[in-house]
Amino acid sequence: MKLIKLLLISLLSLAVIPAYAQQNAKGGGGGKGGGGGEGAPAPSILTVVANYENDPQLLQILGTGLDDTTTTPLLTLGDIGALTIDSAGATIIQALLPAGVSPGSYSLTVSHSGGSDTFDVTLGAAGPKGEPGIDGVDGVDGTNGVDGTNGTDGVDGTDGAPGISAYQVWLNLGNSGSEADFIASLQGPQGADGVSILFGQSCDTYVIGFDQSGNVVCSVGSTTNTYGTDDFANEFYVNGCAGIRAGELRIATNTDADCENPDEGFYFYGNRRGSAYFKDPINLPPDTSWTVEFTFQKVGSSSGFVFALHNSALGLDALGRGGGNLGYYGSLASTEPDDIVTPSIGFEFDCYTDTGDPNNNHIQFVMNGARNETLLPIGTPSYDINDGAQHTVTVSYDAANELLTLVTGTLTLTRSVNISSVIGNQGYFGFTSATGANKANVNISHFLLTTE
Repeated sequence: MKLIKLLLISLLSLAVIPAYAQQNAKGGGGGKGGGGGEGAPAPSILTVVANYENDPQLLQILGTGLDDTTTTPLLTLGDIGALTIDSAGATIIQALLPAGVSPGSYSLTVSHSGGSDTFDVTLGAAGPKGEPGIDGVDGVDGTNGVDGTNGTDGVDGTDGAPGISAYQVWLNLGNSGSEADFIASLQGPQGADGVSILFGQSCDTYVIGFDQSGNVVCSVGSTTNTYGTDDFANEFYVNGCAGIRAGELRIATNTDADCENPDEGFYFYGNRRGSAYFKDPINLPPDTSWTVEFTFQKVGSSSGFVFALHNSALGLDALGRGGGNLGYYGSLASTEPDDIVTPSIGFEFDCYTDTGDPNNNHIQFVMNGARNETLLPIGTPSYDINDGAQHTVTVSYDAANELLTLVTGTLTLTRSVNISSVIGNQGYFGFTSATGANKANVNISHFLLTTE
């Protein structure tokens, strides 16, 4: 019998522990067959493992020639007898130990038709339970599964009971009468007549009222009012020889027949004069900025015209002298009450070279109806005022910076002025003009005023 060394690993009480044994130098009982040929090789046990895969009844034998391929090998453990073979092969046999095997030394024999081999094995008592091992690293998350299919729609609920009519609700509240009576009860008393609004007046949100002059008062938070829709007949008031012709505002005329108010339009020595203003004064508190855009056409070679903002006591009837006074200038010492437009600011469009003028085609800042050829700014536009073409002019006032600016063509004129200190907190926007020996038509085809 061979001697083997068996490594014992503790088990629970009376359980078989893993055992590792080595075969000693002594050979087993099997050998080559005799006679007509070579038989199955003799088995050779190399290692024995008890408690295999933590199963106290499972014994594993490793070696060579453990199975002759024709018959199941016989595995015998000492006096206990044959063990039940779980599986067998040429190099591995697994067998089951009977329950309740006592610790001790036993001989383990493998035999088959080719021979046998024997191991000495020792089964020890179960050792103490070892400490738990450290936790392994978490595995990576698996991929999400695919979404399941949507469930089928539920069945529609049943319709609710019909609701009662508004008329029935009215009856349920204790009223009585026919449906006509019910409808009549919904009508409130007639409201007061509204205030008419000038053409072109609007707010950037909605109108909530009017001031005593008929100007639109906008809702809180609204900052912009606009005036002017080029409906000059309804929006402008005219004086002297000014009038409405072919839907346009004409502030100077080259024929006597076109002078609508000759008593005030004819000045002297054949001179004509006229003025036209937006019908209502515009509220202009000190912090109010505004912009005026207008388009003019001058046909003829008269002296010119003035864009003006005034707060004269004469209001819409304000009108200066004729000829080179452009219906704007006059004399503060004059006994004629309508001889000058003041207080006021504006720009003259001058087509005649008077004393001190730079040329016969210039635009100059003017103030209070007093002629002052040195008043600045003054400049020559990029076009001829008398050329008969349409020209657009923009005049704007920046209240925060007290800056008045005129832009037309390539010309820009800027004047620092506090307008409220000149005219007060309201004013009339419009135009004045006059003719002398030379006559002309001065037409305004577009006018738009915006305040904010």
